[in-house]
Amino acid sequence: MVHRRDRIDYNGLTLPSNMKLPVHDSHSSQSSPFSPAHVAAVAATAVMPGGVLRTVAAPCRPAAVVKWAGGKQALATHLVRFFPRNLGTYYEPFLGGASVLLALNPERAIVGDMNGWLMDTYEALRADWEKVACLLDGLPNTKQDYLRIRATDPANLDPYARAALFIYLNKAGFRGLFRVNAKGRFNVPYGAYERRYYDPNNLRCFAERLRAVELRRGDFELILAGVCAEDFVYFDPPYYKAGGYADFNRYTHCRFREGDHIRLAALCRELDERGVRWAVSNSDTPFVRSLFDGYDAQPIASRREINLKSQKRDVFELLIRNYTSVECCGKDAGLLAPCARQLELPVAGV
Repeated sequence: MVHRRDRIDYNGLTLPSNMKLPVHDSHSSQSSPFSPAHVAAVAATAVMPGGVLRTVAAPCRPAAVVKWAGGKQALATHLVRFFPRNLGTYYEPFLGGASVLLALNPERAIVGDMNGWLMDTYEALRADWEKVACLLDGLPNTKQDYLRIRATDPANLDPYARAALFIYLNKAGFRGLFRVNAKGRFNVPYGAYERRYYDPNNLRCFAERLRAVELRRGDFELILAGVCAEDFVYFDPPYYKAGGYADFNRYTHCRFREGDHIRLAALCRELDERGVRWAVSNSDTPFVRSLFDGYDAQPIASRREINLKSQKRDVFELLIRNYTSVECCGKDAGLLAPCARQLELPVAGV
């Protein structure tokens, strides 16, 4: 390997000098798309004269970079109209695809998730999105390759390769599901979709937005450390079972169960006593309504594209709040009295 001032000559291929090659399993380097030789080959195709990776500079408003079961990508811009006008720090402990964060675009935000691999991906994108994109460019989209790549243990990869693997599996896997077994291994089948893994301009904008927020990981109670009365919390947990794919809760090896919903409701009541404003999205079921009895619970029309049966994709979920509609930032939100009528939001997709 020959080092130059701004480049590295790796087996005859030119890479940026600051590129770190992924950690890999020496026993499977020949077949792994994350082996040093493969990374070098992919990187070389992305390097322009002078050793500078291609980039884009057009301004944009970022959208989510991964699809997430129960995500709010189509609903988010309408949902944030019913958030308080004046926020201290915005907290979101079930970040998922980050659509609500992006739609709200708060000045100060502390967000996180229990899914460590998801948070690893966001941290890697924030640090160097181009390095992640470079690795994604070299991942083939066939069933055979998908199954081989899916078998890669993310623990053996560096942060950038681990992030590329996460995005690849999310885009190439069936319906963008993220599902793991009891051992925490990803087990979603191949999706057979002909689509690109990322949009360069959006990936850059998304990474820039993440640099303006504090990222945390872990249980929702831990992510809320430091929350105070001036702040606002949006909870979007794995929904309580309502039948079919609405029961999906395998985002981590530790599933979100009935006891966790009870714990979440108890935390909300505690926050309410402390003067912290919050909103919760969840399934419209008697169990959820009983947990939040006494609070404003408005049904919202939504849509679950993850469901195989199209006639079962249209559902109603709840938006539960501990503040009045006159505090909301939407132009017409003040016309809605608490518990008076259904929020007038259009049918939305994931």
